Amino acid sequence: VMKPDITAPGSSIVAGTRASLTTAQRDQVAAGTLTPASATGSISGTSMASPHVAGAAALLRQLEPSWTPSAVKSALMTTTTPVLLSSGAQDTNRWNTGAGHLSPNGAAIPSLVYDTEIADYGRFICGQNLAPPAGIGNCATLGSVKPWNLNLPSMQAASVVVSRTLTRKVTNKSAATRNYVSSYNLPGWDVVVTPSSLSLAPGASGTFEA
Repeated sequence: VMKPDITAPGSSIVAGTRASLTTAQRDQVAAGTLTPASATGSISGTSMASPHVAGAAALLRQLEPSWTPSAVKSALMTTTTPVLLSSGAQDTNRWNTGAGHLSPNGAAIPSLVYDTEIADYGRFICGQNLAPPAGIGNCATLGSVKPWNLNLPSMQAASVVVSRTLTRKVTNKSAATRNYVSSYNLPGWDVVVTPSSLSLAPGASGTFEA
């Protein structure tokens, strides 16, 4: 499974720090019986990228309360903008940037969504010869799916010698019938997408192979 999923703002974000307190000391500060040490400072890093994505996901879930977490993730990943290097050139290395730079406004009006059900993750776990968590089912009833066929909005496969077929299911989340046409850019590989286009009514799903 390819990581990272997405890039978000978070480089050199400054956060305040203070002296560590135990739970009992925090209670004393709240009660006014303890004055905390004045050892304050600041640190910076990329950690704020995570809450920025979480906040965008929460707002999108509020906008579309019936969507699954996977649908929300898909909308965030498929509506990104290019990530730019310090030189101004586009960073095309997906192992650096994932799907691209977070664009919350774009995610609010997606049309095509790659949705993944809990049972799909169970099948993915079974495909790794592991037992899925309780409540999902067992491998005898779930079956299994290879990592490259987990229905994610990214497509990846390791150790491809000659060829490999990846399958994805997509759903039109817009209010109008839309025609989706495939395109790809994978230097060094021959790619065939079948079917090459999908016409989907609102709420309808279709499957393609690449």
